[in-house]
Amino acid sequence: ASDHAVLVAGQGRFYKSLDSGITWTQLDAPWDSRKIFLIPNSSSLVIGSDHGLHWTDNDGSSWRDLSGSVSASILFGVDVNGQTIFASAQDFGPLVTFDGGSTWSGTGGSGEGEAGSVAINPGNRMYCYAFTDGGFGISQDGCATFSALNGPTLQSYALGNPNLIAVDPRNPSTVYVGASDGVWGSTNWGLTLQRLNWPVQEVRQVV
Repeated sequence: ASDHAVLVAGQGRFYKSLDSGITWTQLDAPWDSRKIFLIPNSSSLVIGSDHGLHWTDNDGSSWRDLSGSVSASILFGVDVNGQTIFASAQDFGPLVTFDGGSTWSGTGGSGEGEAGSVAINPGNRMYCYAFTDGGFGISQDGCATFSALNGPTLQSYALGNPNLIAVDPRNPSTVYVGASDGVWGSTNWGLTLQRLNWPVQEVRQVV
């Protein structure tokens, strides 16, 4: 950073002032930033954000990602089956790895919402579920691709709850989803969902 600069970072914003705050220049740092780390005796700085750590040597004209193949640092839910790890994350759609975490990718097609809950059906790992603020999605190919289903809506204050999806361990074709308007159920591996006539609303956990 330049000498005598004031730096301010926040939700998708990064600003610099060279005149004690009279005028400001917006720099390129699109993340939800949490902390600025200045490197002593250097023009470099590192920003810590919801997406990881990012290094710049040129006031944000270009950045180097320090977080590896997953640039998300806040995970809301995770499920594991063999080498497949499935996670929901802040600011991202669901993330999946098929090699135990060596490489990661987005799932695509499941509403691409953030936070929420994910699950891999223990009775048939070809079925995976993602319930985010973008809606409910189902995969029939082991978490590789997803299709969105109409129906349950995520309760806003349950964004970080990992127990919004439950699979019946004795009959894994039966799936339950806790939602803002009650509990939804499926008897065909989650391919279709129907709101159950149960006397509950604003569900934050189902087990």
